[in-house]
Amino acid sequence: MDRPESGSEKGLGLTRRDFLKFGAFGLAALLIGPERIDPVDKLDAKKELVHGVEVYGLKEKIWNLPQIQDLVFGFNLNFERKLSLGGRSMSLVEQREMILPRDTRYVEFVVTESVYNSFLRRKAETGVDYVEWVKLHIDLMNRMAENATPGSGMKTKIARVIVINDGFKTNPIPNTKDIDGSWFNDKDYRVNQDKETGQGYFWSFEHTASGGLSFSFPAGEWNGYKPKVIYPKKDDSFETVRDGVWVDCGLTHELGHQAWNLPDEYILGFEDSVFSIRKFIYYSGSLHEPEMSPYLSSLLKLFVREGIRGYYTDPRGIGIARTLGEKFFHYHMIPEKITLKSEGITEAIFYSNIYREPDYYLPKEFKEVDRMKKMPSADLVIPRSVFEPQALEKGEMYPLFSVIRIKRNNQWEELFLPVSIFNMAKIAGIDNAICNLQFYDKSFSSDRQSFQFQMIDGTKMNEFMEFRRKNNFLPFATLKIDGLSTWFVWSLQK
Repeated sequence: MDRPESGSEKGLGLTRRDFLKFGAFGLAALLIGPERIDPVDKLDAKKELVHGVEVYGLKEKIWNLPQIQDLVFGFNLNFERKLSLGGRSMSLVEQREMILPRDTRYVEFVVTESVYNSFLRRKAETGVDYVEWVKLHIDLMNRMAENATPGSGMKTKIARVIVINDGFKTNPIPNTKDIDGSWFNDKDYRVNQDKETGQGYFWSFEHTASGGLSFSFPAGEWNGYKPKVIYPKKDDSFETVRDGVWVDCGLTHELGHQAWNLPDEYILGFEDSVFSIRKFIYYSGSLHEPEMSPYLSSLLKLFVREGIRGYYTDPRGIGIARTLGEKFFHYHMIPEKITLKSEGITEAIFYSNIYREPDYYLPKEFKEVDRMKKMPSADLVIPRSVFEPQALEKGEMYPLFSVIRIKRNNQWEELFLPVSIFNMAKIAGIDNAICNLQFYDKSFSSDRQSFQFQMIDGTKMNEFMEFRRKNNFLPFATLKIDGLSTWFVWSLQK
């Protein structure tokens, strides 16, 4: 994590090298110095409760790196004192498994003093101060997790807020043992809500007649083009602020990385391909909306089960374990057998995406891996070769896509299959995946420019299909795996 190299103009006092030296020798001084004040007691004296959240930097302003080192030492010491004697020799993963609840993640917020004060000054306009703002986003994450399918049991809490001097241009506080993620605010980036509507991924909310929450996009426009998201009543920070407050779903997306170890779903789409349908839009929201896709919720369920914590704070997290060949990416999780059940298919050609560089974010290329003919009455078994990893110089990369060119009714058609479909089945314990594939649009045509792919919870599928019928926009195909409640839907667009 980057830190200020110096702070001579702001009284920060030490260079980063001095800071590291202080880490080696200063900690001992904290214990043997003349005051002999317990470091944890010193923490308690420095914190102030604001809306029930521990806030540091209000009672005693944080100007320099020795003060930060003092805080970090106290946080880690407080964590270590909860360990048994034998636990102190354990790895960090084992220690956190012992102390931190498996189903709960902790986030620290670090904010500059000017931003903290800006939130206070603008409260009449925006409805919230800084602590209320971050509480809303953590509570929104909890509502998303609680109402997602499949359920994960994941909960998220604020560990603390730390207010630091504006001289720090990057987050100077290293990750401590008691947190899963840390977020740094050095700018109040919200627009003037009294003069503007719509900004980035901001949504606004209001309470319903039954006491629930209704979210709308763009923020401030209640008849926006995005459908409303409604959650049932719950006793959390949304009950303490007025209607019309804006929440930033771009922030919940980033916190989903930090605290929940979630990947970017948009890497499961692509802009250009060699196939007749050149663009594949993986539409899920990716936490840029105030609800969670079934795929991300499946991953949360996996991470709770496996005890995998933050993106940058757990050695098994995606942000740390990006060495190729590591299997914490979960893309390798595929059922032992995958069978497509569908009528009218007589031939199929299978393709997998390949990589030129060791990076899942780079543009996708494809190669043919298998082809087969099938009798109309037989099932189509997807060959394992479709999912085999590609060996690169530094390790292996797993395919994010398979593409099937299907001959059906004497016409060749294409179906893009993101690996997330099969990850979900494997996470749910399905090793023999029976995939019921149904085609609707009989006019597959290369003049269509893109596929749109969506995941729809089974309880909402009838409503979804009825909406499509009324708008004369039936899907091209749907797929349902036995044992999963989620439907996978492909639509063709011009």
